[in-house]
This record gives sequence, C-alpha cells and structure tokens, in this order.
Amino acid sequence: ISPELPWSKYVDGIDGRTAWKKKGSFKLFYDSSIALVPQLTTNKKIVIVVAGHSRGGKSIANAARTGDLCKVNPYWTIWSDASYSGWLDGAWKDCLKNNASRVEVFYLKGTSTQASAKRLESENNKLVEIHALTSPWYHGKIGKTVIMLSEAFR
Repeated sequence: ISPELPWSKYVDGIDGRTAWKKKGSFKLFYDSSIALVPQLTTNKKIVIVVAGHSRGGKSIANAARTGDLCKVNPYWTIWSDASYSGWLDGAWKDCLKNNASRVEVFYLKGTSTQASAKRLESENNKLVEIHALTSPWYHGKIGKTVIMLSEAFR
C-alpha cells in the first residue's frame, strides 16, 4: 500500500491532498483494495506493507491517528524520507509502538527528516530499522528505489 498515490498531483480532493484523515478511510481503502483481487484472499496469507515516501508519511500518520493503521495491522511500515515534522512521532505513539509491525525508516542525513528518525532510534526497539542516507542519495532517488532498499521484500 503506497499512500503517495491518493494525494498525487493526478488526483484532486482526497482529504485536502492528504490521504486517510477521516476515521475509517484507510480501512475502507484497504478493504476495497483487497476486494479487487479476490484470489489474494483464497487460502493465502496476505502480507501488508505500507510504504510512504515524502508526504506519504503524513498519510501514514493520519491512518495511525484514526486507529485504522492498527486495525489493518501491516506486517511492515516503511518511511521513505517521510519523517517530517511530527508524522513519524505521532504514528509511533498512536499505533506503531504497540503493534507487532516492523518499521523501517530511510532519511537523508542532515535534513529535517533526521530529527524524528533519531528520536525513534533512541528507543532501541528491535522492530525498528533506521537508515541514514548520504550523497549520492537524494529525495527523489530514495522514493524511486526504497522498495528495493527495504528488507521487507527480501
């Protein structure tokens, strides 16, 4: 599940350009997505990975704040240079801290995404992996390749 898509420049009017602000909207998105692919639910375990790049972190934080993220209980949550402001802090406090979900955070060293990643890193939780990236990495390159960088898909 990639939260950038609902707020991309190609879609207007989705919760004021941020997905999943309303209670139930992330759960509805998840349920609707699963319903589109019924063969996924037939005798197979579904592994949910939520990956948010950049402003996608706000969407993950929204889903956590409303409780929907914990209802879906993703196996892995990936923050791809998305830990701006209090988004990561809020999602951690509201849901991820008490969930069995793995959390992987990628951030550009020396940028505003670093502060919350460092705070989370200080908790030394076994379910959290923090990756500080430096040049030649840049914001767009992280977003385009985070799926390949993540341990979630290995």
